[in-house]
Amino acid sequence: MELLNRLVSLFAMPQQPIDESFIAGSRHFCMMPFVHIHITQYGTVTPCCQTPWQENQAFGNINTQTIAEIWQGKAIQDFRSTMRQDLPDARCARCYGKEEAGLYSLRKSANTDYLHHIQRVNQVSVPYSPVYFDVRFSNFCNFRCRICGPWSSSKWFNEAEELGLSGKGLRLSTAINDEPAFFKDFEQYIGSVEEIYFAGGEPLLMEQHYTLLDLLLAHRKTDVLLRYNTNFSTFSYKGKSIFDYWKKFTNVFICASLDGTDKRGEYQRKEQVWSEVVKHIQTIRAECPYIDFMIAPTVNVFSAFHLPDFHREWVEKGWIDVSEFFPSVLEEPKMYNIKIFPTALKAKLAIKYREHIQWVAAQTTTDQRAKTLILSEFESCVQFMLQEDFSSEIESFKQTTFKLDAMRNESVVEVFPELKPLLD
Repeated sequence: MELLNRLVSLFAMPQQPIDESFIAGSRHFCMMPFVHIHITQYGTVTPCCQTPWQENQAFGNINTQTIAEIWQGKAIQDFRSTMRQDLPDARCARCYGKEEAGLYSLRKSANTDYLHHIQRVNQVSVPYSPVYFDVRFSNFCNFRCRICGPWSSSKWFNEAEELGLSGKGLRLSTAINDEPAFFKDFEQYIGSVEEIYFAGGEPLLMEQHYTLLDLLLAHRKTDVLLRYNTNFSTFSYKGKSIFDYWKKFTNVFICASLDGTDKRGEYQRKEQVWSEVVKHIQTIRAECPYIDFMIAPTVNVFSAFHLPDFHREWVEKGWIDVSEFFPSVLEEPKMYNIKIFPTALKAKLAIKYREHIQWVAAQTTTDQRAKTLILSEFESCVQFMLQEDFSSEIESFKQTTFKLDAMRNESVVEVFPELKPLLD
């Protein structure tokens, strides 16, 4: 059977070896299955963080299989074959949708960042190891962000039950049942690993995150890229300072999930204290000035109108370069998608973003490529918004928002007066 599978994969290969021009012109090909392994907070292994975590969409489960068994298994081999033929896969729908709107996708990012591993694509057998690990150790989090839910935040559990949201019925979802066995299994890949992505939940509050860093240091593997998506709320855990760790690594990249300033930020990222955010950006610039830092706001119904002001404020205060702010549109839940805006609000937002694009274009920068991407992304946010009419979701937005406002003793209209036409 194994021989048959290999023969099927072989005959599915293109006649010509895949090269850089093939990847650049591809519509569906992605480097991810050739370099990357993504473990969800439920233990399932899926193509990437953009794909569903359900068992029937997965390559396997880390609690019943080793990394090697999944990495060399039929499910991921079939997926690689699909990629080699530049065929679509339903699990990749988010990237396809973003690209149709002109937005930058994870697929395009992976095809750029991991092009140096192109030789892997033409190998039907798998003599290579994953070099990029994305392990969501759990959904443990100290925030209750408006656009989130129990699947990514343990703090959301009580409110989710009251709202009837599903998070598999668990307050805390953990990826790994036998952590010593997992870390022993992972240890054999340390020599070849190039990048580890930490997200959550809140990764800086996860014991497993520090265990993994200790393991890398024990093997003197300090050249690996450590990439974080963090709510930027804390830099310490059980007496451990993350700065003491980061100073030992040569390549650290932090994406801070911040969607607005002051009360706007605190409303969206419940439990956030804005004065602490300000203190933290000043600390990180002083303690670890060499760290790559970026604000990664989510463009959603709450944040949309304020993001240009937020971007401009932090640049003018000297806390970030203009290129260190990358907006990413929210697609799900649909009730928070900016496509729900009425026509008049869409027109106002389009004008605001295009004015901001002119401001960004006039700024000097240390990273022209990143600035070009940001300009494109702001314009693509407008195109994305105008692409469809999701106004049927307005009632769901209003009902959920008002329920949460009552539960949290908050008022959306007081914090976001520009949304009043949406709420009337």
